[in-house]
Amino acid sequence: GFVTVVHDTEILDQGGDYNNATGTFTAPESGTYSVASITALVGMTAANDGTAVEIVTSNFTYAGQALQKNNFIIDTSVGLFAGGNVYLDQNDTLVIKARSLGEATNVVDIYGEAAPTTWLSLRLST
Repeated sequence: GFVTVVHDTEILDQGGDYNNATGTFTAPESGTYSVASITALVGMTAANDGTAVEIVTSNFTYAGQALQKNNFIIDTSVGLFAGGNVYLDQNDTLVIKARSLGEATNVVDIYGEAAPTTWLSLRLST
């Protein structure tokens, strides 16, 4: 199933509205927000059948990038993009979720570092 991506390195969080312990952004005001995220998954093997990310808000789930096994069979890591414009009411929440399909014994990790590798960008569109 999908797991919440915790972006533990913040580049910009003007209002302190992103909780980097839970991976949850809470909208400080109603409006359309521009969202962009890269989630780096590492440790994939031939047991993986596919990967995907999505943007999940209080009201909707937006599909992000999905890859089938043939797209990454040579590599053990992949960066998945999710982005777009989403409407949030004040106090609505937004998280990025990721999944890897395959054998239960296969462990895939979300990779993050200060570079950044797994990152999230959110801003209220004006």
